Amino acid sequence: MIRTYTHRFFFSCILLLSLSMTACGFHLRKPQQLAPELSVVYIQTSTPNDPFIQVLSRLLLANGVQLTSASSFASSTLRILSIQQNNNLSALQGAAEAGQYLTSLTVSFSVADSSGHVLLAPTSVTRSATYSNNATQVLSANSMANQLTIQLQQQLAQAILQQLASIHSAQTNSHS
Repeated sequence: MIRTYTHRFFFSCILLLSLSMTACGFHLRKPQQLAPELSVVYIQTSTPNDPFIQVLSRLLLANGVQLTSASSFASSTLRILSIQQNNNLSALQGAAEAGQYLTSLTVSFSVADSSGHVLLAPTSVTRSATYSNNATQVLSANSMANQLTIQLQQQLAQAILQQLASIHSAQTNSHS
């Protein structure tokens, strides 16, 4: 009898959590629908080992894009023109202690098909975040900065994927 009430309680809790998550707008990300020209992509970059390139590659793979290491096999080329990260002091506390920092990440990119026709002109996307730091918490501030950088990389990779999906929408609309 107690076991039945326990199961009902847990089931009710799971149901309540599920409903509250959907009520707040939470939903799993679905793979983006990309144009056929983006089925096999070559990422052209001067920094292939940059952590952002790794994040972007994983996201593209998760969305059904096949990556190739040779541009001759690609149906399109994603050119990463630049990756810039800036960390700036945005507010100073007192007694020569650092205060709030602003970290921003900007990626400029373009996309061309295998014939060299521009599918997406050079575009820049930027994401930024702030974090606090003081002289007594150097290690935790460095850890926070690293975590924010990882989050910014994921946000930028998602923004690039959305831009790639807009190529699909533009081509579909032009053919209709």
